[in-house]
Amino acid sequence: MSFELHVVHLLHAILLFFAVNWLGGHAISAGYLQLSLFARADEAPAFNIVFRVLSPLVFLILVAVFWHAIGLSELVKGIWLVAAYYVLFRWTFNIVVGRASLLNWPAQVVLAFAIVGAAFVLDAKVLQVRGNILPDPSTLGNELWIVVLLFLYQIANATRLSSTGTERRKRRYIANAYRRYRQLFGDIIEKKAPDIRTSVFIYAVLIYEAFNRPLVYRIIEQYLLYPLGVSKTTGIMQVRNATPLTDRESVARGADLLIAAYNEGLSDAVKKWRIAMILPQAGGIPPHVVFEAMYRAAGTYNIRSDYTTEIMSLYQTILTIFHPELVDHSYGQHLTQTLNEPSHSVPDQTLPDQGILQPTSEIESG
Repeated sequence: MSFELHVVHLLHAILLFFAVNWLGGHAISAGYLQLSLFARADEAPAFNIVFRVLSPLVFLILVAVFWHAIGLSELVKGIWLVAAYYVLFRWTFNIVVGRASLLNWPAQVVLAFAIVGAAFVLDAKVLQVRGNILPDPSTLGNELWIVVLLFLYQIANATRLSSTGTERRKRRYIANAYRRYRQLFGDIIEKKAPDIRTSVFIYAVLIYEAFNRPLVYRIIEQYLLYPLGVSKTTGIMQVRNATPLTDRESVARGADLLIAAYNEGLSDAVKKWRIAMILPQAGGIPPHVVFEAMYRAAGTYNIRSDYTTEIMSLYQTILTIFHPELVDHSYGQHLTQTLNEPSHSVPDQTLPDQGILQPTSEIESG
């Protein structure tokens, strides 16, 4: 095979990478499991396996049909390499953006062998001959097996797999990210944050934004997308500014924005719960009030519908790992509770007295 043909197949692989990501993003309702910071149960294990294995094969069939149809059958030669390049490109991408520790590598290797092996067989037996790609009416009887396979697929898809390994990898990723960003930005965040909970809240937003905007993307964003007006936010914490921000500048600005929104939300929450006669005039602020203030602050930072829930889940995970004594175990109630109306069922449990969350004079005056 010529070098040019290898380049063509590499371009095919990159196109396949983006196509699979796009299709997966639109197949979440069908059970597609995306890589994320949060441990979620695989609700459709068979679908996810079939989707990841068959998507590259279907792509190869469509590409082969296209090149045969326009008379460029020579570009189909060695097309199984597209699958190999696709797997390598996906692994490289996840390593470069710092997500390698989130991957289940034994499963990734098995999946890679399945994809590349199936692609090799498909290439050797079917794709090189144009007439082999279209269905043959004389063999339609064999398609009865499709019914059997669909039945087995439904049974497998109803099976629920343990998420223990996924949870362990994601907790390890979050813990490592927290330690790394404390080393890089702790001098900024912990100087600005008035207490441990507030600093953890800022780290939760930082880790989430960094995960969704890895270093490679931020470089492209700062030097290409922002000057072109395509991107409006820059830096690791994705802050809007008249000029592009460095990571440290964006952390400082992002922390200021979050603290201001949190203080405003805390003042409003304290007033609301006191009006409801649930919060006493003196003493520490209960964790459910702090939680509500942070929930609202996260909502001002990013208006996406699932943003606040995921930030507070990440916040709770960091507390559980590094500050278990501060964990509010009624956290789950607060996610589903209507924040506009105080619930009288919420216990009046004040935070441990660490001198960090006593009401300020501004809040007390309310």
